[in-house]
Parts: sequence; C-alpha cells; structure tokens
Amino acid sequence: MGGTPGCAEGSFRRARRRGELPAGRTRVLLWPKGARVSRIYWDTMLFIYWLEDHPQFAKRVDAIHSRMQERNDQLLTAAFTIGEVLAGIYRQGKSGSAKQTKEALLSVVSEVVEFTADTAERYGQIRGSLGVAAPDAIHLASAAEAGTDLFLTNDKRLLGKFVRGVQFIASLDTQLF
Repeated sequence: MGGTPGCAEGSFRRARRRGELPAGRTRVLLWPKGARVSRIYWDTMLFIYWLEDHPQFAKRVDAIHSRMQERNDQLLTAAFTIGEVLAGIYRQGKSGSAKQTKEALLSVVSEVVEFTADTAERYGQIRGSLGVAAPDAIHLASAAEAGTDLFLTNDKRLLGKFVRGVQFIASLDTQLF
C-alpha cells in the first residue's frame, strides 16, 4: 500500500465527514414504501483504493459509497479485510496509523463478517469448486454467510462466478450506481 495512510486525507476522510453509519442495523431494512435495502459487500481492494486516494479508482469508490448512503444500503466486509488493510500499513512501517485506519474502516462499515466454522466450510466449498485464490474464497464465503445482495470487486476473475448466498458479483465499472 502506498499513498496516504489511514484516513488523514483523501476520499475516506470525506466519507467520515458525512457521518458514521448507524450501528446495529437489522439484516433486512425497508424504505418508507417497502423497498428493500441492499446488502453490499466490498472486498479489500475497494477500501485500499479509497484509503490511498488511488488516482484511477478512488473517485469511483467514493461515488459508489455516496450512492449507497443515499439509498441507505448496508456496507459489509469481512474481518479479513481489516487485517489485509492493516498488513499493508505494518508492511510500510507505519504502525502509528493502524489504530486510526481500523477505526475509520469500522466507522463506514455496517457489518463486519466474522470468519466462523460455517464460513470456513463455505470457504472450502468455494475454494475447492471454483478454483479461486484463498483471499477471494475468504471474501466470497464471508459474503455468502452474510446473505449479500451485491459483491463488489475490481477482480475481473470473479465476475461470472456463482456463489450461493451472493445474488450478484460485479466490478467497479458496473452501472448499478
């Protein structure tokens, strides 16, 4: 990870200024006229693009997040994501910004999906049957366990995969937002 550590600058800071997401959201929320709120899972790279204010992808990630907030969608990710983001910070020797980065992540995420024994079983099924890399299988298993409507990634290799518990897998360039 290069660029700006933590949320001191860039798109991530703008998102925090807009306010934290409410804690304790229920699994299915309804809008005033009965429309269902979407549960949208982000893989690690979307957060990294956002945190580092990536020149090619940060604006798109920020626009997606803004649209999600307008729609009151839930942003989900795995506990694994926090570890992956922090690994980059520690790798750069910037351990002083680790706590701030973790807090920033937690302030914008509606739900952090834990890696449980059930998630591990799904991981094994996904890794064994789809032949995806271990980190991708962890993300897909976590998203499936959480009952995700949309899995957002920038990894084109995941597009077109079918995972029970995940309605759609889409890339950053999707026109859904």
